Amino acid sequence: MRYNKYAMPVHPKVLEKDFETDQATFFNLAMLTKKLEQIDSLDDLDTPLLLGLNKFLHKNWFEINLRKGMNLKNREKMIPLFKQMNRLFSNNISSYPGPLYRGVRLSRVLGPTDLTDTYPYSMDSAKVLKHLEGLAYGLRSWISDLGVAEDWAKGVADGDTDSAIGRDLVIFKIRNPKIILKADDVMDYYSASNLPSNRMFDPSEFLIYLRNPEIVNIYTNKNSKYIWSPGETKIYYVVVEDR
Repeated sequence: MRYNKYAMPVHPKVLEKDFETDQATFFNLAMLTKKLEQIDSLDDLDTPLLLGLNKFLHKNWFEINLRKGMNLKNREKMIPLFKQMNRLFSNNISSYPGPLYRGVRLSRVLGPTDLTDTYPYSMDSAKVLKHLEGLAYGLRSWISDLGVAEDWAKGVADGDTDSAIGRDLVIFKIRNPKIILKADDVMDYYSASNLPSNRMFDPSEFLIYLRNPEIVNIYTNKNSKYIWSPGETKIYYVVVEDR
């Protein structure tokens, strides 16, 4: 199965702002995927392969928020590798009782305050739904901790709070998601093996591939004391399903 096409197009203006992926990344990705395909169990993993996998994922997945590694256009090409890791580290786990969350900010290019401009009638706006579906689409990191997802939306998690100023903050919520990889299983194995390793994933991170995201609800937390910038932008909670 090929994963290099979109179920929906990524907006050209967004791709213009994206970074380029080094060609060596694609070669190393194919090589690592092939090596894992040839392994039957964790007992067959040797130290050089584990260290190589760690180095590759740190550079090409963990640091993508720093505009390094696998870019947005090509991110789905990582799926075969993650599926092989799921087979070995997680015994082909495919579901999670959920919910899982993902914290993001609306695109400056497409409309940084689209939700504030239309709420509470955002579900009636085709532009808003398309914007949100584009953010939810594809291979992305999700997390089981709502508070951490909120920190990612605010820019607290990655120390980029300036990037959130003047933009609506979004917490995606998905129920009963289909899992590509449960990252904790990988990190637990590396930790138990006492292997020196760089960070590959965040704690409680799950990788999900949404082919056809559908926005089913948008709401605000009326009990939240959090207000961003003088009331101009807020956190919006968006329930999404894979139709």
